[in-house]
Amino acid sequence: MRSEVPVEARVFTKEFKVEAVSSLTRQGLSVAEAVRRLEIGQNLLRKWREPLVAVGSRAFAAKSQPTALEEEERRLRAENERLRMEREIFKKRRPSLHEGIAMRDAFIERHRRKWPIAIPCDVLRVSRSGFYSWRKRLPSVTATRRTALTQEVREVHQLSRETYGSVRVHRA
Repeated sequence: MRSEVPVEARVFTKEFKVEAVSSLTRQGLSVAEAVRRLEIGQNLLRKWREPLVAVGSRAFAAKSQPTALEEEERRLRAENERLRMEREIFKKRRPSLHEGIAMRDAFIERHRRKWPIAIPCDVLRVSRSGFYSWRKRLPSVTATRRTALTQEVREVHQLSRETYGSVRVHRA
């Protein structure tokens, strides 16, 4: 196995890029000839030519740091979006202090594709680790028994052609 020496990526200045592309038109060179003279790849030269033709000298302008106002606007937009999601969660569900954790976790599970998990967890005061452990947990003995009983009640109700009420279903 031969060891490969890492190749350092070359960085080209704006002036070099403009000069390389303009050499095609000014000197009438073909792309292949310009590539040989400048010792760069054909795709790289083509990649530089497209934005230069489209927007001119602004093509390779350095990306500047956002101003304080732009940064503040970005932060406020993100906060506004988060508040919008929280409001939507409260519209969908008015959490009660008396409901169980399983109910809140089930709500988060049903809507996990709509919102990032962190937001409903924060709104409903459920820890993310607690939510994820709830998802992995097997149903309790009581929950399993309730599911079986519910199924049995449905069967008795259907066998009675849906005429039995709670008293007769209980007796059956």
